[in-house]
Amino acid sequence: MAIEKKWIVSLKGRDYPLWAGILDDATRKGLKSLTTTVIQLPIEENGMLAVVMARAEFEDGRVFEDVGDCSPKSTTPQLAA
Repeated sequence: MAIEKKWIVSLKGRDYPLWAGILDDATRKGLKSLTTTVIQLPIEENGMLAVVMARAEFEDGRVFEDVGDCSPKSTTPQLAA
């Protein structure tokens, strides 16, 4: 299975899946739960750096975890606002 075309947008000549499409595809592939844990809140003292861990569990027992971060220095001004 692939992400349906209705969930794909084209930006600057490249195709990207929308979040709804990724979630739809994962659900069809057995996603059982998706949770996030905030590791660090963005505050002035840490340069407004947010850190979050995500965990996806599937019906067949597979588990995927990853950590992401974002700050005004690591993103576009539009997103930082």
